[in-house]
Amino acid sequence: LRAIALGHGDHLSLHVVRIRDREAPHVHARHDLAVTLLDGEGELHLADRVAHMRPGDSAFVPAQVAHYFVNTGRGEAVAIVTFAPPLTAPDTVPARVE
Repeated sequence: LRAIALGHGDHLSLHVVRIRDREAPHVHARHDLAVTLLDGEGELHLADRVAHMRPGDSAFVPAQVAHYFVNTGRGEAVAIVTFAPPLTAPDTVPARVE
């Protein structure tokens, strides 16, 4: 997992996130996320649902909701992720997913 900040304003920040394999299940304590997959494919596990994502697909992840992404493609998955409010410090809290 690699995240690169592109910029931020008073109300949100924009990041490129690259995932080779998978994320560990987690929540964001204070941030809502909007995710748009640019390249690759995978599964976004969000609470008790699984969304199969391909380039152009988007998802909303509310704060405090357990989630993680699993790359199911051959190459790296790349997404644009918007955090609101702006992400200025780490906000990831490990979560248990059943």
